[in-house]
Amino acid sequence: MPNEGTKAVDYCTIFPNTLENGKLIPIRGKPTFNQLTELRKLLVQNAATIHTTLCGGQHGYSGLVVAPADYALLSNVPFQMPGLPPVDPVYPPGATQHQISAAARQSAYRTMAKIQ
Repeated sequence: MPNEGTKAVDYCTIFPNTLENGKLIPIRGKPTFNQLTELRKLLVQNAATIHTTLCGGQHGYSGLVVAPADYALLSNVPFQMPGLPPVDPVYPPGATQHQISAAARQSAYRTMAKIQ
């Protein structure tokens, strides 16, 4: 549940036509096994539509919502959890436009070097 005063992010509005099944239908009251099974199926389908180069990229981010044993049935390459996003570079106080650009390039280069 979001904190009072905060609003849940609606990614379907931010990234239209990204998720195959769009918004998921909320379950009200006590969920049934069939409702949970359908919800899991939709989550896997939506996660699979998000492009990634992790683990060959054929199954998108479906590895985030299925157990490793289940993912092994989809792919012979184990799913690797994505790392944390890179930390923004620290700019010196009063940095010029060129110093900021140089720091950003160096940070991006270090990030790419870690990925490869």
